[in-house]
Order: sequence, then C-alpha cells, then structure tokens
Amino acid sequence: MSEEEKHLDKVRRSFDAAEDYDEKMSRTCPSHQPLLDAIMRCAKVAAGPARILELGVGTGLLAQELLRAFPKARLVAIDFSPNMIERATKRLSRLKARVELVQGDFYEQAFPSGQALVVSSYAIHHLSDVQKATLFEKVYDCLAEDGVFINGDCVVSRSDRLNELQNQCWLDAMHQREASQQEIDQTIRDYYEYDIPATVDDQLGWLERAGFSEAECMWRNFGSAVIVAIK
Repeated sequence: MSEEEKHLDKVRRSFDAAEDYDEKMSRTCPSHQPLLDAIMRCAKVAAGPARILELGVGTGLLAQELLRAFPKARLVAIDFSPNMIERATKRLSRLKARVELVQGDFYEQAFPSGQALVVSSYAIHHLSDVQKATLFEKVYDCLAEDGVFINGDCVVSRSDRLNELQNQCWLDAMHQREASQQEIDQTIRDYYEYDIPATVDDQLGWLERAGFSEAECMWRNFGSAVIVAIK
C-alpha cells in the first residue's frame, strides 16, 4: 500500500467511526451549509441537468437538495465510507428510484460518461495535489459538452500569515457555534492529520490544464470556497 493509499485508508476509517456527523459539522465547520447553498445556486448554470455525479456523498445532504431542485435528474454518488453510504441511503430512501449510491474510492472508481453536472463538497481536499490534478482530468473526461463541475471545499491561502488569520477566524466561528473544546481540539487534529487543502489559484490552474474552457472561484468564506468549471 502506497503512502497515499495509507492516508486515504485512515481518512475512510475516521468517517466510518463518525457519529452525529451532520450535527458536529454544523458546529465545527460553520461554512458547511452556506457552502452547500452556494453550490446549489451555482448548479443553475447546468440548466436543468439530467445526469449528475457526486464525488463524496457523505450523509446525502447535497444529493437530496439536487434531486429536489432538478426533479428529472438521476444522480450517481460515490463515497468510500460504508457509514456514509448507509446514512445517505436512509436520507434518500424516498428518492431511491433516481439515485445510485456506489461505495468506492472516487479517485480509483470509473465514472459514468455523459454527465451534465459533477459536484463535490468537502471531499477532494483529502487527495494529494497530484491526485487532485489527475482527478480534475478524469472529471473533464466524464462530462458532456458544456458540462459543469462544481467543487466546494476547504482551501488555503498563499501565505502563512493569511493562513494564520484564516485559521483564527475558523476557531472564532467554532466558539460562536458553541462547539465543545473536545470537538474543537479533535477537529484541529483531524485537519492537520487528514486534510491536504490547496489554494484556489492552484486548483484553477489544474482545471485549465485539464481542458476546462472556463473556471472561476464563485464563492469564498475564509477557508471554504466554491469553484465552478465549464467544459
């Protein structure tokens, strides 16, 4: 097993062990719901997509909103955590005729072709920078002409000083959301152990090299950003 595979296996096990995931996210990742809202607003660019692919479905929050917003769409969602797949299955039970949930590593998994929209939220930052760039090429290849890729994720700034400011703002926001000190300490440990966020500029460069005709950061709140790319 390579170092990258070992890293992702540790990440998967942390998600499998997660309890009360959505509730904890609301306290320790205050930008979570605003980021999902921004993704939904940007998804309108896809003009009523019939085929949607989600990378990292989590508990199914974003998938649920997409299926409600686009009632004719079918969605395939990939996640490497059995725990997350189980939770998403329960949340999406009433929409199951339009959903296919796949347990697997979206970096390794083959993607269905002809997708109108590919989305991801707080998932791709677990990959190394080399893997991110490769994944963006894979996303490009699976999109239909004029297809849209929307990636909402945590990002870093280009300087250490600005990263310190960004992290302090995040810490202040967790306190405002009344996260416990134990939750805050664990979240910070997990961030430094599991997360490999990239700058917005680096991601825009990888998207351009992958072949996307347009790419832009459409929303940002300190260490969270939504990037939209069009094939």
